[in-house]
Amino acid sequence: MKGITLLSLLNVALKNIFILLLAAVLFGAGGFAYCEFFCSPKYSAKGSLLITNGGINMEEYVAQKDNFGTINNSDISASTSIGNIIIEMLSENQVYKEFSSKLDGEYSYGALKSMTSINKRNDRSLFIDITLTTGSREESIRLTNEFLAILPDYLTNNFPDMRLSSYSADNAHQVYPQSIKTTCIVAMFGAVLVYAVLFIIYLLNTSITTEDDFRERFDIPVLGSIPEFTAARSAKYSRYNKNKYYGYYGYNSYSYYGRSSNKNDK
Repeated sequence: MKGITLLSLLNVALKNIFILLLAAVLFGAGGFAYCEFFCSPKYSAKGSLLITNGGINMEEYVAQKDNFGTINNSDISASTSIGNIIIEMLSENQVYKEFSSKLDGEYSYGALKSMTSINKRNDRSLFIDITLTTGSREESIRLTNEFLAILPDYLTNNFPDMRLSSYSADNAHQVYPQSIKTTCIVAMFGAVLVYAVLFIIYLLNTSITTEDDFRERFDIPVLGSIPEFTAARSAKYSRYNKNKYYGYYGYNSYSYYGRSSNKNDK
């Protein structure tokens, strides 16, 4: 079996570059077609909650674009702690049961919970982003805003001194499928897969067909190579000479009135 070297890897790629490009195009086209014609799209809409302990001026905090500036450190710590507790509360089933009840059972609480993603913007941010994902752009926006609508009453029952401000969702963006990203990934996968097959064939091929094959297997100088007579363009060195009227004859043969004879025959 041939050895694996950087040069051999590169040679296999260069010798089969058109096959690899064709594989990438075909796989990429398949991935794009799958995304466009077979996948059901999903859309996400995102709203936000701003949570403070009551000692922070919300307008000042928003104006500082999520930076604390001159806000008191104790208020920051208290508000951050409240935000962490609220995220834990919003991971429980009770809030989704109330949400399902508000929707008159349109969705089960389990389905609503699976649609919802709740995260802080960063570890010290007082903003909590709430994202709902559905198969419809309009439905994602509607559910996100209706969920935000029930949260103030639900949360203030547990934190009476908490200040809360909500920011509704006004648009939704497609999160699945991502056609361009998927196409690129599938195209790369196809090229790598085909390359792996070609390289395995290269490793298993033990025949010597070129001078390069000989050099790869043996560490000895090459003095010369035997020419390929059958592929020679010159009639002088071709293995066979073709007669205009009588077809192919042996090496250095000629014809005379339908008879062939060899020049070397006496």
